[in-house]
Amino acid sequence: MGQVKIVTDTTADLSKELLETYDIKVIPTTISIEMKAYKDFVELSAEEFYEKLRQSDKPPITSPPSRKEFSTVYTELSQVTDTIISIHLSSKLSKTYELATNMAKYCTDLARKQGKDLTIEVVDSLNTSIALGMVVMEAAKLATAGKSKEEILDRVGTIIPQIKTLFVVETMEYLQKSGRIGRAAAFIGGLLNLKPILTIEHGEAGPKDRVRGGKVFERIVEIMSQDIPAGSKINLGLAHAMDVEKIQAVQRLIESRFDCVEVYVSTMGSSVGATVGPGSFGIVYYPAR
Repeated sequence: MGQVKIVTDTTADLSKELLETYDIKVIPTTISIEMKAYKDFVELSAEEFYEKLRQSDKPPITSPPSRKEFSTVYTELSQVTDTIISIHLSSKLSKTYELATNMAKYCTDLARKQGKDLTIEVVDSLNTSIALGMVVMEAAKLATAGKSKEEILDRVGTIIPQIKTLFVVETMEYLQKSGRIGRAAAFIGGLLNLKPILTIEHGEAGPKDRVRGGKVFERIVEIMSQDIPAGSKINLGLAHAMDVEKIQAVQRLIESRFDCVEVYVSTMGSSVGATVGPGSFGIVYYPAR
């Protein structure tokens, strides 16, 4: 019944235009700032989030979607399809994947009792932000083209381990606020103008390098070239925390060194932005077909 439907959460950092074009259903996470909770990208835009982040002395708290939100989306989609693929941020970074898995079982069991045939496949992207978004886009394009569940899952399963993710942190202030580093490390890093480069490996975030601010773009390209030879065909994702000019400069440099087949540029949402802060940016890349 109908084509495969794709579901994700707002940590995928995909634009409204892409979500509508490819009929991707998005379940919002929750962000709490100064004791007030907001539905990510529904009740709080990226611009509003970063403004509140700048003004707050306390780190924001992010929470996964509710069981009801998963149930509502899965149930609505079951009226138009019998196959759903739900792709979410790393299970090691959030409880979202676990909740999606539990509610997928609940909804499929309920459908079975009602005499309906419903399959919900939940995928752990082992990533977040635009890296998750690019996995979702691969799936959505195949679904739109009428491909089967098996074909979509095969492609997704191929690219997830290939994806490389880098986040460049503008200031250590927000890493310190979130408890990722100590006050002394943040102070010294600020004095030396050091920019931490973070990565996500096997679903977990960790440090990759630290470089002086003026050398960070070239260091990014060096790291990329160690993973994939310069000149290779790649798919590229870029996410910025309210600094469009910076991400455009990074994009131009990368496109001068690699053959970028598909390029996605987005605003970094609260899931990563809460930790790295305004002015930071993310780079995601993997071999293109």
